[in-house]
Amino acid sequence: MFLTAAAVLGAACAWVLLGGGRAHRLRLPSRAPAGPRLPVRLLGPTLAGTFSLTVAVALFGVVGGVVAAGVCAALWVRARVGSGSRSDRLPVTADLPVVIGLLASGIRAGATVPACLTAVSRATRGELGAELAAVAERLRLGAAPADAWRRPALPLPLVAVGRDLARAADTGAPVADLLDRHATDLRRALRARGTARVERLGVLVVAPLGLCFLPAFVLIGIVPMAAELLSRALGG
Repeated sequence: MFLTAAAVLGAACAWVLLGGGRAHRLRLPSRAPAGPRLPVRLLGPTLAGTFSLTVAVALFGVVGGVVAAGVCAALWVRARVGSGSRSDRLPVTADLPVVIGLLASGIRAGATVPACLTAVSRATRGELGAELAAVAERLRLGAAPADAWRRPALPLPLVAVGRDLARAADTGAPVADLLDRHATDLRRALRARGTARVERLGVLVVAPLGLCFLPAFVLIGIVPMAAELLSRALGG
């Protein structure tokens, strides 16, 4: 059982370290020349599945290998379905409240929205900065605020920010207060999501411990009782 738990944990480590999970951080644009590269996202699940299958066959024979292959196939199908249903929007990260707060500070200081977006886009790395720069350029060229913020790659919180900014441009509502409210709500949502992940992790950490103690409980507590009841029934 210890070797089985080690196999499962080793497969999980290989999966995470070699790119099997989702990426939650923004990626910087790569300047490497295009060419044939090693598919790292395929290498991680392949090594993890091979490791699990080898250990299962060595410990439990052909039956264990079949079970391990079925589990690996189910995980692969689930990952493929999840990646297929994923949208093209940028992920919601902890940088978004800072970006919205910087926009609010710039507007409160007297700068225009395009100028604030340009300054914040220069300080923001990755695809998020490029999206903010594109919105600023469209606003500078005279596009309507609702059309300028209609970008398919913007995170959902920034889409809501753009919608409120477009409405504020028509009604004259205080923009900085709206942005501060968005930043506060987003920080609260991110904090709640982090708390939920920590609580879920606590449950998942206990699962391997339960798998280690369950066979001993069955062998020491249930099997002798069942054997005694069976012997009494057959003897009687």
